Amino acid sequence: MVFISINIEGLDQVISNLGRMRSETPNIIHDILQQGSDFMANQMRANAHVITGRMKASISNHVVGDSGIVDVSAPYAFYENRRVGGPKAPHDFADRALSATMQILPNIIMSALQRWTSL
Repeated sequence: MVFISINIEGLDQVISNLGRMRSETPNIIHDILQQGSDFMANQMRANAHVITGRMKASISNHVVGDSGIVDVSAPYAFYENRRVGGPKAPHDFADRALSATMQILPNIIMSALQRWTSL
């Protein structure tokens, strides 16, 4: 004699989604890191103080593992970022890019998660 009967519907869908989440998570993380480093590199280029264009042209970005990396290969870039300029010539191109990236990063993350959940 059965006193309690439980019918579970949709369990196959839940298991499928969990499997998909496990396989897609690295792609989502990579996408977030790529978009974040793209944004920061573009901000650095936009804010770079340009005389010859060498430093601006040396800005690149890529993703390695769990890190989004933005490189500036011009040897004087660190000093240029720290150099004090007047109000019309700020030189803190990397600091401003980092600040802007930190502000936009939550939106990048939410957008990536929304794209994933709509798959």
